Amino acid sequence: MERRKIFEINLRKRGKLSKRVDTIKLLKDSESFSGADIEAVVKESIEKSFISDEIELDTSILIQ
Repeated sequence: MERRKIFEINLRKRGKLSKRVDTIKLLKDSESFSGADIEAVVKESIEKSFISDEIELDTSILIQ
């Protein structure tokens, strides 16, 4: 499955897929990532945004 779709699926199932997330940029920055790596990035990013009181997840949090 294409990495972009994996990002979209993982973000959507957690209610975090929005226009603030640039899946094209994520695709370019995750060339060597497996599906499990992408899922871990999404989970960690959601935790980071919660801890930092970000209202909405965006690309910058996902690529840190």
